[in-house]
Amino acid sequence: MDSIVITDEFSKLLYQYLWSPTSISFGSLMARLKLMPSQSENWLYIQCDGKYIIKYPRNGIIVWLVCLEHDPFVYALFVDTFVKVLEEYIGKPTAATIKSHSDTISLLLLDMADGGFPFIIDDNQIKDLMPNKSIMDKILSSTKQLTKTANNSLNRNVAFNTFANQPSMWSRSNYSIPWRRSKVYHTNNEILIDIVEELSMITLAHNGTKDDSNSSAFYSSAVRHSKRMPLVSKITGKILVNSHLSGIPHINLRLNLKHNQLSCPSFHRAVDIPRWNSSSGLISFVPPDGVSTLVSYVTDLDRHQDFVDVQYGFFQGKRSNEFEIRLTTLSSSRVNTIENLKLEIHLPREREYSVKVLRCTHGDLQLSRKNRYYEWIFAKEVPTGITATFRGSLVDGSDPVVDKLRPSYLQLSYENKHSLLTGLEVRSIEIEKIEGLSNQVKPYKGAKYISRVTHLIR
Repeated sequence: MDSIVITDEFSKLLYQYLWSPTSISFGSLMARLKLMPSQSENWLYIQCDGKYIIKYPRNGIIVWLVCLEHDPFVYALFVDTFVKVLEEYIGKPTAATIKSHSDTISLLLLDMADGGFPFIIDDNQIKDLMPNKSIMDKILSSTKQLTKTANNSLNRNVAFNTFANQPSMWSRSNYSIPWRRSKVYHTNNEILIDIVEELSMITLAHNGTKDDSNSSAFYSSAVRHSKRMPLVSKITGKILVNSHLSGIPHINLRLNLKHNQLSCPSFHRAVDIPRWNSSSGLISFVPPDGVSTLVSYVTDLDRHQDFVDVQYGFFQGKRSNEFEIRLTTLSSSRVNTIENLKLEIHLPREREYSVKVLRCTHGDLQLSRKNRYYEWIFAKEVPTGITATFRGSLVDGSDPVVDKLRPSYLQLSYENKHSLLTGLEVRSIEIEKIEGLSNQVKPYKGAKYISRVTHLIR
């Protein structure tokens, strides 16, 4: 890495850190950016004079990293970790907090990078190296204390010996579990497991409706709806652990995989990989303190369970400009409600089209003028076992006699917090042992499931 520069959204300098006398400073960076061709506001990095400039916007500030290596994504990950750690020390990064905590930022970079190369990126290890309060304040406080005691000849040796016997910042970092803080203590001991699965799917709607010009806008039970064929689909999952356990706990998390194959799992280094390979569904680990991602995985779509069924028909009515959508929240023994149910109706962009509501049994239709699409929205929680029907027609304001119209695509999204798409479950959370904690302490253990679906129908 060559330099890190932090500016506000108006390119005003807030902070800069240069790793060498020849590093690119704020002024040189801004001059180089002005010479570059106009870039999209969403660009992540550009190459300039053999160096990469990485842009990381967050909360009204922009972190710029200039690096010399040919793989900028490694350093982009470093910037992401740096900003997250920074938030834990100074709160939400703003122009005011950046300026008032420049000493803390410098010490964080000094700990996290060695000679411009990423060195320590585990936030728990950084917390042991640096307390939450700025070390600069501690240094100033210690200096004042030493000055005061130096004037007292009777206590001079005691003061210096006490200071010299304090363990150094670097010696305290040499513990056997680098992802976990040393000497962790919590009054309320608990460990929580959250499993989150997200389905992203694109299906192609083959219209199977009968073009009946005499069909009613309010009674269309005889209309055959389209069949959906998946084009792109993927289920990604992650297992999150939120640990507030004292000492050094050894945890066994047993999963019921329900015949699912977790393809390409990515494990936190706290996980005992040999035990996972020898015993399917067993995750043995010493958890980091706080929230962390234990496992990330991808699984087979063929085994997933649906919570909402979509039926979609178009080219209906006398002018073939009507369409009908039916959403059915499927009954389940474990799921009673569907949350944040919403369906977006995206219209062709070549003209100013609008939707005329012919029938809406549940929810409400709203126009998002900013993004130019309609939203069929529902209550925060929708009970399972109901069928909602929406029927509408597309109207062209400039040419009201245009026929054969349909939405460009639909996008369905929802979530539930009681069951997973793959059916995966937690069998047990076993605390094998906790070094440094009495056996009389019985920590609280809990698990939660979250499924999120984004389904695009073209």
